[in-house]
Amino acid sequence: MTLTVATAPQRAIDILGLEHVVNTRTYHHLRTTSGRYLRPHKIIRGGRLTEATTHDVQQLEALDVTAVVDLRLPNEAGQNPDVKLSGVQYVAAPLFVGDLKMESDALRDYVIHHEDGPEHIRRGYQDLVAKPELQESLRQFLVTAVNTPGAVMFHCSAGKDRTGTAAALLLGALGVPRDVIRRDYLLSNHEQAAVINQTLVAFAQMGATRRMLQDMRDMTGVRVDYLDTALDWVDQHYGNVRNYVGELLGNGAAGLAALDHAYLEDEANN
Repeated sequence: MTLTVATAPQRAIDILGLEHVVNTRTYHHLRTTSGRYLRPHKIIRGGRLTEATTHDVQQLEALDVTAVVDLRLPNEAGQNPDVKLSGVQYVAAPLFVGDLKMESDALRDYVIHHEDGPEHIRRGYQDLVAKPELQESLRQFLVTAVNTPGAVMFHCSAGKDRTGTAAALLLGALGVPRDVIRRDYLLSNHEQAAVINQTLVAFAQMGATRRMLQDMRDMTGVRVDYLDTALDWVDQHYGNVRNYVGELLGNGAAGLAALDHAYLEDEANN
């Protein structure tokens, strides 16, 4: 199995070389603010598994994935169902960012007729952590992550907005520094660069203005202010991410203790 190390100094964020599962990565040797370390390759984030090849499935099985959490809406999952891994628990925990379909044609139509694209996305990020029905989906994700015996993989379509927010909450609750969380989140722009550029070229050929192209870039990629909108809301209402995740998990301090037990170790092991 080949892992491409994205952050050599910490060897903390690994890009997985999957063939047809986009924007997929995992973590190891990542030091938390408590001085403990993430257990290697227990957390895997990415895009949908619809076109996963045999090689991709073998890579994920080699990482001992025992649960897959699908953050897509039911219609998205129905139109593009995941390739199934053998013996793996599948959990639906649907999330959405505002009322937009995060697909190029829907985003293009929005950008043509509106001038508030980034602000619309920021509002959607706040809703991800603030709306009760979306908090319930996040709770399902977190409970699954705590209880699965092996690695948890979670994904949406492109693995950037919904997956990025879920990853930030899980990593933040475990004590990963926020600058590392932001760096991990922004890696989606690198991983999706070819798709973003293709979308912009096609839009330009349709006669898009400079403002439209900038908004389209901002909405097909990720920006740190999107994530910060969600995390700032959490900080304002719960004090910090760990408190918020603890509230979602329930069971008081025992819920967070179970999370720590599942994902943290005292020494950085391979």
